Amino acid sequence: MVKRGGKGTSKKVKKTAAKPAINLSKGKKINKSTWLHLLVGIILLALIISVVYLLILNKTNKKDLTVSDVIKEVVTIDDREFIFSKDRNIENAPVIIFLHGGVQDDNVWFDENGQAAIVKTALERGYAVIAPDSLKPLCEGVKQWDYRANSTDIAFFDDIFNYIWSRDDLNSDRIYITGISVGGFMTSRLAQHYGNAIDAIAIHSGGNADNIFLDPTGLCYVEYTYLFTDIKSDHPRTLLIHGDNDSIIPIETSLKYYEALKEAGRGVKLIVKEQGEHNWYSEYNDEILSWFN
Repeated sequence: MVKRGGKGTSKKVKKTAAKPAINLSKGKKINKSTWLHLLVGIILLALIISVVYLLILNKTNKKDLTVSDVIKEVVTIDDREFIFSKDRNIENAPVIIFLHGGVQDDNVWFDENGQAAIVKTALERGYAVIAPDSLKPLCEGVKQWDYRANSTDIAFFDDIFNYIWSRDDLNSDRIYITGISVGGFMTSRLAQHYGNAIDAIAIHSGGNADNIFLDPTGLCYVEYTYLFTDIKSDHPRTLLIHGDNDSIIPIETSLKYYEALKEAGRGVKLIVKEQGEHNWYSEYNDEILSWFN
């Protein structure tokens, strides 16, 4: 009895076990087809998401280039003026003061040129921008900054620094200055006057304010001297950019400034533009902003 029962049970088990084998085989075919459709669906969905993302990104970039989010205003203090600009959505923005060259004015930083290009990029990267305007000619024919040791422009920059310090949306611990030509010499004068109140400076086609002398009585006659000048211990980090073929401001002004800063142990970097004349070289705009950052 036991043996028969065992055999009968064995047969039933074999028949029952054969059915799942068929079902599993059919299940594999269904799953393979389903996974294929799912894979195609995922690829199509990814393509759709990518297209939508690119459209949104493109729209956002175009918005960044408009003036809708940018503050730009002329600030007047005691008959002196400067242009202030920043993204209204940026808080605690670091500040770059841009100093124009001779015969230029503050608007040069907002025109279509290489100088304006760095301002545009600075605004996009979250910097606030201040572009002061120099006085009328100190001497006949040339509108420029007073970069002399007893500069009459210091009072104006005191007002600018107080303006920066008074605004809650500006980072007064990160103030930078850059300028070209006489604006470069004025940058040097401010660096020596304000010291570590300035985080870093960049001088384009200029040099050490102590190495150039202006004679207002001689139709803006200038004289250069390359004697070593003392560099204060709080002199800010300095980037110098100069063309080696500059016929307006000799490159020696930057070379001697570089040597003096290096000997004093201050942070300094020199970029020489080969065959470069007296120009603003926009290919170094990123170098300046990186130096500030």
